[in-house]
Amino acid sequence: MQMHLADSSSTLEYGDIFLERGRQYHSAMARFPRARDREFSQLFSRFPLGEGENIVDVPSGGGYLSDFLAREKGHKSIRVTELEFSPGFSGQSQVVEPYGAWPLRLESADRIISLASSHHIADLDRLLNNFGVYVRPGGLVHIADVSPDGGIASFLDVFVDRHTTTGHRGIYRQFERLEWPDWLDVIRIETRSCPWRFDSSEQLVAFCHGLFGLGKDAWPHLESTLEELVGIRSANGGVELDWELSYMDAMKV
Repeated sequence: MQMHLADSSSTLEYGDIFLERGRQYHSAMARFPRARDREFSQLFSRFPLGEGENIVDVPSGGGYLSDFLAREKGHKSIRVTELEFSPGFSGQSQVVEPYGAWPLRLESADRIISLASSHHIADLDRLLNNFGVYVRPGGLVHIADVSPDGGIASFLDVFVDRHTTTGHRGIYRQFERLEWPDWLDVIRIETRSCPWRFDSSEQLVAFCHGLFGLGKDAWPHLESTLEELVGIRSANGGVELDWELSYMDAMKV
């Protein structure tokens, strides 16, 4: 049985959540800008970027995909349009309504990317309608997010939910079971490892504490909870958090 993309669960949506804790999130990303590089690189692992591509990153947070691409050699010709659903981050990205008109030319995007955000979007059908308006025929759509199965969702909806002012109740979707729109040809859905890397466990804890907007009471238990539910390992002279996401690659037909 397939599931629809919309969800009527009563939960705070993206704009409300990051209006309150977007600054903490952005501060953590600014302090450790390379921690999530593998998460961004996995977006293009099956469909590498081409010269002169026009990418729409939505919601874009504080422009972290643009920052990643700027650090990568050979991507200077890539154009990234950053659209965001909340003014709570850095103010770098233009704030738009998720389901309203966007300041883009119709069918102008070579790719539209939505990373680690759809679990805070109640009506993914309507958001995808916008994707279909602005991506060109033959263009790509990449959506990546936490799977409903496993320790990461538990960490977010139990530990983070308990220790952050906004709470955390994600709408985690099993991409393989979703009823995607007819205009979208789903090419590949797979779980990809995208560990977050740090020089020390102290850095890892500091990053996660800020990224998720946790209170002081979370600090003594954060590392052990991450180790239990997500996994922490030593690697290349530092430490890695065993993060992973479900990645969906599709083409507009």
